[in-house]
Amino acid sequence: MARPVGDRPDQALAGLELEQAVGEALRNMSDRERAAFTMCRVKGMAYRGIAEALEASEAAVKSFIHRATRWR
Repeated sequence: MARPVGDRPDQALAGLELEQAVGEALRNMSDRERAAFTMCRVKGMAYRGIAEALEASEAAVKSFIHRATRWR
């Protein structure tokens, strides 16, 4: 588990709650959604590169990322 950020207890709690929410969201994504989301939002890859890595079309990548980021 990551170390909480912030000196105040409320900041530490908010950080832990955010970490848990992100972890849950990632677990609820399909493998392809999670891969596309991570490559785009974490690694900063372009849709074309993600499409090549996932052997999918750019339209499919856009769909994976959209589904990964919608409220569930």
